[in-house]
Amino acid sequence: MILAEPSNGRVIVIGARLASFAAARKLTSFGFEVMLLEGRKHVGGRVYKKDRKGNKVTTADLGGIAFTGTLGNPPGLLALQLSYTLHKVRDQYPLYCADGKPVDEYLDYKINFIV
Repeated sequence: MILAEPSNGRVIVIGARLASFAAARKLTSFGFEVMLLEGRKHVGGRVYKKDRKGNKVTTADLGGIAFTGTLGNPPGLLALQLSYTLHKVRDQYPLYCADGKPVDEYLDYKINFIV
């Protein structure tokens, strides 16, 4: 979208997830006053983690948990622009089924070609 002149309108963006932040950022750059509303107690949409404290700190990922690369990846780039903390993860790690049994390696290999 190319605007001939900056706007002075007001916009409400519903939901505080990464796409909402991107929209709010772009609208602000066009001169709109933006209000971002979120119904939950946390922002980030499906990208959410919860820290548990005990003898040592552990973290549970409760939603979307990974960006596969930040170069040329719009969500990854936006996360960097918004100063989200990104953590590098290993390329390979064990996968488990809901019943706690390891995922069959051949099945995992084949699924990588589907997705």
